Amino acid sequence: MKVPSVAVLGLLGLIVFANALGVVYSAARNRTLFSELASQRLRYNELTMRRGQLEIEEWTLAAHARVARLAHKRLGMISPRQVKIIVVRP
Repeated sequence: MKVPSVAVLGLLGLIVFANALGVVYSAARNRTLFSELASQRLRYNELTMRRGQLEIEEWTLAAHARVARLAHKRLGMISPRQVKIIVVRP
């Protein structure tokens, strides 16, 4: 049986060490990416909620404008003129 030379053993040791470094790097990168994914999911949920709020606000404003337009068109209603109000105190 032939005994492996020192160079071969050294090369194998270097390969094993490089592989171990790769595993450590991969695990650290995985943790970093998982943390980033969690924060991005939180941001997505916040933006989704904000979008819903803005859509409700848009619908509310659109409904008010529609009612005012229909009141003017169908019923002939007009907006009141601005009146200057003077408050007299005794």
